[in-house]
Amino acid sequence: MSSDSDCNIYSNYQKFRKKIKRSVVVEKPKSVKTAPKKVLEKKKEASSSDSEEDLAVAYKRYMAEKAERERKAAKKPKRDTFWDEYDQLYGTVNGERVEPILPAAPAISPSVRAMILDLEQDEREIRAERARFAQLADVERKRELELAKVELPKYIFITLTVMGRLEEDFNEATKLDYDKQFADIYIKYAPMAGWSNPNDVDLLWDAPEQLETLKFYETPKTHNMPLFKYAKLIMVGKDGVQAEVRKKGDIKLKINLESQRKPLEKIIHKDKTFGELKKELEKDLKVAPSKMKIVFDAEVVDDADTPAKLDMEEADVIDLAILG
Repeated sequence: MSSDSDCNIYSNYQKFRKKIKRSVVVEKPKSVKTAPKKVLEKKKEASSSDSEEDLAVAYKRYMAEKAERERKAAKKPKRDTFWDEYDQLYGTVNGERVEPILPAAPAISPSVRAMILDLEQDEREIRAERARFAQLADVERKRELELAKVELPKYIFITLTVMGRLEEDFNEATKLDYDKQFADIYIKYAPMAGWSNPNDVDLLWDAPEQLETLKFYETPKTHNMPLFKYAKLIMVGKDGVQAEVRKKGDIKLKINLESQRKPLEKIIHKDKTFGELKKELEKDLKVAPSKMKIVFDAEVVDDADTPAKLDMEEADVIDLAILG
């Protein structure tokens, strides 16, 4: 019985296998038919010609679109480059300043807030002071313009020294009209500096750039000297001419004597009394001071008088009479 069952099992297996084979269909690979070589070449030429035509059509379309864009751009108004440069330089937008958006400030303590308020108050006071000064400057400028319309006397200030001497020995200050000649300076101050003849000296102006010689007939206007300002003048003796040694305040007086044709010249300080002068003349004239009588401007001079008291100047003449 075992053999019969084994045969049945085997036969069933065979049937099942055949059934599986019938249900599974195995597809055979399809055969691909290739075209001949000439046909392939023709197709290739046709495809290449089509691609060239498409490229030409695309290029024409691109050029047409480009021309249309240029035409539209030409119609639009051009932006002025000035505002671009202005915005770039000053950090503005279309010429208008844009306030930056700042983050929220942290809370400020009362002491810091009081300090800020004090600083703001100080700044307001400074601004008010500046405005006040600007107003005063404006008023002063208007006043200067009004004065400029009025013809005022023009002159310069002069400080006069002698070359080679200390200012303590000779230093004079005066003023000279702008249109007046320097001859007045020569005549008045050359004898005071020790030169009896004004032609024996030269007058120099210490200009900002160099020394300039001032002639007798020239004026401050000739040399464009600054108005209402000090000009430093220097007196220099010419070659071979020696100046008399004097001290500040000395003047030379001419004394007429009946016994002499030529006046006697004597240097005397402005604050020296004529009594002291008589004592000096006693040595030269061998005459006692009590027998001398000095006359100036038709008036007898007392021994206590001085040249400064009588307003005497350089080269003034006095008369000396000898009493019998």
